[in-house]
Amino acid sequence: MDFGTVFYRSKDSIKNLKIGVHLKKVTSSSIVPQAVIEQKVGSKSSTSSGMHEIRRQQEMLSQREEENFTFHWQQKFYSQREFDMYKHDRDWDGVIERKYHSDVVNLSERPNRRLFTYVNHDKFTNQKENLQYVTTSPNEVPTPLAVKVANVRRRRTATSSRLIDGEGITPKVNIVDQKPSTESRRRNHVIVTPEQTFYIMADLSEKDKEPTEDDEYVLCTIKVDANGVITMKPNFNQAQKPYKIETDRLGKEVYLYTLQNCSNTMNHGEKNREEKMYKELYSRHSQYLSSLVGTEFELPPLGVTRLVMYGEIVSARNFDYDGLFVRYIVHVPSREQGWNSVSGGSLAGVTQTCITKVENRDNVAYFSFPFEAEMFYKKPVADEEDGDRIINSWPKLFFEVCSLDSWSRFRPEGYCAITIPNTPGEHVMELNCWRPVGPSIVSNLRRFFIGGAPELDDLTYTHIPSNFQGSRLSRFGFKTETSGSLKVKVNVLLQSQEFCFSKTAKRAGKKDALMTQLGSTVDYTQIRAVIDAFSKAHERMKTARENALMNLKE
Repeated sequence: MDFGTVFYRSKDSIKNLKIGVHLKKVTSSSIVPQAVIEQKVGSKSSTSSGMHEIRRQQEMLSQREEENFTFHWQQKFYSQREFDMYKHDRDWDGVIERKYHSDVVNLSERPNRRLFTYVNHDKFTNQKENLQYVTTSPNEVPTPLAVKVANVRRRRTATSSRLIDGEGITPKVNIVDQKPSTESRRRNHVIVTPEQTFYIMADLSEKDKEPTEDDEYVLCTIKVDANGVITMKPNFNQAQKPYKIETDRLGKEVYLYTLQNCSNTMNHGEKNREEKMYKELYSRHSQYLSSLVGTEFELPPLGVTRLVMYGEIVSARNFDYDGLFVRYIVHVPSREQGWNSVSGGSLAGVTQTCITKVENRDNVAYFSFPFEAEMFYKKPVADEEDGDRIINSWPKLFFEVCSLDSWSRFRPEGYCAITIPNTPGEHVMELNCWRPVGPSIVSNLRRFFIGGAPELDDLTYTHIPSNFQGSRLSRFGFKTETSGSLKVKVNVLLQSQEFCFSKTAKRAGKKDALMTQLGSTVDYTQIRAVIDAFSKAHERMKTARENALMNLKE
């Protein structure tokens, strides 16, 4: 028989829940009174009147051992033990105990016999359900802490307030409890969602003995949390066999019981009205959210172009030393050139230190380090008279690859720089790096033994220095050597209201102003593509010539 826990989610009030319980005793001890009846009837048992008397006595006996009852949610029914305890006059400490005493005194007799309930504010907890054993040994004993936690019920804390000195209202429950009680320690030991609990019990004590707590058995446990989730153990029987429960006494009496859902069901009209109400509610909530978000797409102001870049430093390859990390700078042109960034000025960052691994005879360090930047461009006031003037300045990315070993020896491994692409989309680039070298072998010895090497004070020197103001840049005498390569992935997004009018301008035969302003960078990208294609063709031609010479020699 499956005694597993089932979960339901209900939008209706839990107060409408009704559970019907049918309890019946089916042990062999019920046959003993039948033999007593046959001895009393004697010879009449062979006659029809005697058999009728036996059946009547058996039906009366079975009715006493069988009980049907329907329980509402949090409906309190007292057991015989509670009835005997609360009917006496004594100084009851709690409000619940005094209420129970008043209810029992007003009752002439109990409407129930063996079936009763424990509600949410009762002190009863099912330890067998809450205790979790770590082994399968029958001799395992739970720890004192596990027993105390098993007695904790997840009750809802009161949030009422009170007036102090006529000035302010403070909550009755103090957030900081300087002297917590034992119950408070148990309740706050585990942070869980508060829930209400309802137990359907059975008093399986013998009739000629006083009932005790050991004779009380849990038939069904129902828990409801604040999210409307109903936890029930066991589930309704429906078309399944009855559940079986066996006492722990020497007689080992066996009882069968069934659980049925007796809640009032809605008719077709009520279901349609409820569905219509929920649809209207969800529609209004959706309209409310739409009013908060808005229907218009966020656009930059007229005449302003937004550049959003999402980048990733993927990997570094074939550098001299291990323990690599990358320092990067997003260089934004000055405000005089029409650029502005959200974070203001240049953006910079440093990746984590990564140990290299061998991959196809290459030493590779994978960073997968993301970075992002958002910039705005507005044509300067001095350039507005020039019309569609080309944007000469564009944001750039500068990278410095460094190494740091276990002896804290720091070495610059390489430098590289790129101009952020002005075409939207994904761009994957493999950047070749270089590093400066010293005038003699001493710098190489210092780099090997104690670390340190010639490095750049300004990363913008990898492209055009930020302080350069001349017309020609000369780097004659500056010695460098090739190092490794850096793989970078950049996703670019361009947004401007002028893009909305580009189709109209093309239809009218006019030139797209913004694309004309981006012309220099577009030309640079096209030129760079042509140069790369020419280099690949040159390499193929060189390889073919070498193969031809080798064939002639053979």
